[in-house]
Amino acid sequence: MSSWARTRFERYKEHASGTPVQLDDYDQEILDSTKRLCNEFQIPQLKYNPYRVDWEEEISLPVGRTSSASFAVAMADFCAHDPSLIILQKGAKAKLEPKDWMPLIAAELAYRYIVKPKDRRILMTHIILPVGTVFLIFTALVYSISFPIAQGLGSLGKVLFEVLFIPILLVAVLVMALLSRPIVMRGRFEADRIAAQTVGKTAMLSALSKADAILRVEVATPGNRRVWGRVPEQRRIEALTGSGLAV
Repeated sequence: MSSWARTRFERYKEHASGTPVQLDDYDQEILDSTKRLCNEFQIPQLKYNPYRVDWEEEISLPVGRTSSASFAVAMADFCAHDPSLIILQKGAKAKLEPKDWMPLIAAELAYRYIVKPKDRRILMTHIILPVGTVFLIFTALVYSISFPIAQGLGSLGKVLFEVLFIPILLVAVLVMALLSRPIVMRGRFEADRIAAQTVGKTAMLSALSKADAILRVEVATPGNRRVWGRVPEQRRIEALTGSGLAV
């Protein structure tokens, strides 16, 4: 469903139920700021057209074709996951002013709609295709050597033949992940620079510093998954500070 259609559908449901969502001043300011950012970044409404803020601690994301997994919401990292909502970390609402969210949302929108499409092409041509090609060649060689042995073992050979594929696949995935990490980090830094050019470098650094302070508490919480796999705010602050942008 397109963003425009989803927005109309959600508003229709609220109107039909007789209980439309009433935004408070806090959420309304965030919504207005986000819509201005969408215009600034020229994001088509068919892709993203939010009509309210959704405060969450976790969201469910699809994993494969038939399953899903729960992911902790960290600040504005998933703000544009739903094309009709602004998804933000619920626990951080009381710790930030509405204006503090604008730089964080700007960075996420810049990454998702400006930087990530370019990085996807780089990942495909520089990492996925080369590593995948090597993986296929190596797999073919291993299978050509082990196939005669597997045939001699009967049904047990078939099982060993299939099990042999698993570690090779895991190694390929691990190599792709390690090689992709620097590209993802550079993409985040570029998105921060784009956002800083829009909202101001001082505002961007201030928002990142406040987000860093909030998430440091999350890091200290045993078993917390909110900061796993993220580019730390401190690294983003260091990169933006040395970017040469005017304050």
